[in-house]
Amino acid sequence: MAWIHPAAVEHRRKLYTRPEGERFLRHDKHRFGPQAPYEKSWAARVVDQIRAEDEQSAHDTELAAFHAEHLKLRRELAELKFELAWRKLCRKYGYNPGQPRRPKGDPEGPGRWVEIDGADGAGVQLAQITGPKRDDSEGLVISAARRGGSREPRQPGKIPRTIAEWLSSEALPAEDRRTFANAKANEAIARVQRIEPDWEPRRGWYEQSTEGQIREAKDLVLQAEGRLVELGHRSHQDLIQLYRAQNSPPDLLRPNSWPLNEDVVAVTVFDGIPIFGTNSTAPPYTDRDHRTATFMRDTLIPKYPDALDRGNSGEVPNDGFYHAEMTALLRTARSNGGSLAGRNIEIHIDDVMCRRSCPIVLPIAGMELGNPTVTFVDKFGRRDIMRNGRWD
Repeated sequence: MAWIHPAAVEHRRKLYTRPEGERFLRHDKHRFGPQAPYEKSWAARVVDQIRAEDEQSAHDTELAAFHAEHLKLRRELAELKFELAWRKLCRKYGYNPGQPRRPKGDPEGPGRWVEIDGADGAGVQLAQITGPKRDDSEGLVISAARRGGSREPRQPGKIPRTIAEWLSSEALPAEDRRTFANAKANEAIARVQRIEPDWEPRRGWYEQSTEGQIREAKDLVLQAEGRLVELGHRSHQDLIQLYRAQNSPPDLLRPNSWPLNEDVVAVTVFDGIPIFGTNSTAPPYTDRDHRTATFMRDTLIPKYPDALDRGNSGEVPNDGFYHAEMTALLRTARSNGGSLAGRNIEIHIDDVMCRRSCPIVLPIAGMELGNPTVTFVDKFGRRDIMRNGRWD
């Protein structure tokens, strides 16, 4: 390589670094320098932008679906924990299996345990469903103690009306009351989040002791139940629309992936709190609902063979156990300890009522749940009243 005087190099550097130095470059300078970046056309840039937006939308939809599934699993887990805590404490303290129950048709509530004197058993007045006592049942709409649990002498004083009051009473050790209170708080929050997934209770400051944690859990339950009461003041149709919107599976191509013409939703406002029910193919239908309906069906077919035993337990009329009307009725009974004796319930559905299976299975199930008076209202305002095992 030829030698170049440093003064010449410096001169050329100053020349090319001037503001207008580019005019001193050769016309074919692109042959010697780095390649200029390829500039896409306007159409290509628009296509890239559309593709990026589609990818981001697909990612957001997938993330929303994952979030919805996560919340659903959290709610179901909270319900299961509440059920397990209930059963664990019932087994731990037991009850008197020889304690008599009120007979069918009793105005005080058929199937309820009555108070007895004596030291054997916990003496809790439970709400049970008259039927075969199967140890492999899923706890149809109750969470009563199983036989064989450890029994402790009954404490003197007022006997709680329900097992929930008993599990919250001062008669139990603080650790057991904390376990039940926390499970109940999580279950109450999950019930609200089935309607409003983004709802969260306000957290206060409590002392980090067992009693402090119990008070905090009770405060969360009060907040959740208060929110449910607020929701219960809305119209039934508004509640159904809100329930469908909040439980609609995310779908990129169908923003409302659970429209009104798919599946059936039923709702009732029971003691100021909305309770929903769906058919078995709807998104919010849970495994617990399916087990409850199956246990009810298998329990009632041997007791009412003329009406229900048609050779195939999955066909008409037994498919009615998995309809929205039945799901709402069973969830309502479960929220009331298993018995609906003496209650008046109004259930609204967003479709016409089933005319093949429900007219047969609903009165039978109603008798097993304590013979409540139930009014079913369809989307056209037609009212069907069920009581005493028949339709009025």
